[in-house]
Amino acid sequence: MKFRSLLTAAPLVVLLALPAAAQPYGSGGGGHWRSQGRFDRQMNGSHGGGLLGQRMIEFLQLTAGQISQAKTLVASLQQEAAPLRDQMHQTRQQLFQLMSTSNPDPAEVGKLLLEQKSLRDQLHEQRQNGADQFAKLLTSEQQARFATLRSWWQSRPRPGQGGPGPLGAGN
Repeated sequence: MKFRSLLTAAPLVVLLALPAAAQPYGSGGGGHWRSQGRFDRQMNGSHGGGLLGQRMIEFLQLTAGQISQAKTLVASLQQEAAPLRDQMHQTRQQLFQLMSTSNPDPAEVGKLLLEQKSLRDQLHEQRQNGADQFAKLLTSEQQARFATLRSWWQSRPRPGQGGPGPLGAGN
């Protein structure tokens, strides 16, 4: 009986999931692309995290003035990162187009991959500089809390970068 109800429920779950699967990839579709959505979440704190997420505000016990200054900083950081994100998007499109050909030029593929790495490194440096600027807005107690959080964030295991991964150690 349980097996029969499972067989009945499984197609229903799949049907309910189809509208979500049909949405464009990224943060809301409509011209957004993956790295833009990730950057926005990291800086704006969508879903409660990020530089200005509610959890960060509560954890650091930010004042209204600090929140206002931080929002101005985040807007400036987003504007500064926009050209790099656009370049990243363009090189990604070029790489996809090149790889969709029957015989992609290995030298051109390598060139585009190196360009993407350079852009990622530049964006990473901008995020680090932005976090340093944010830390300057904080009191010494808040800076200590923020430093602890940054240390944890930078040292956490990531998929594909060592650590146990989703299937446990060695997988």
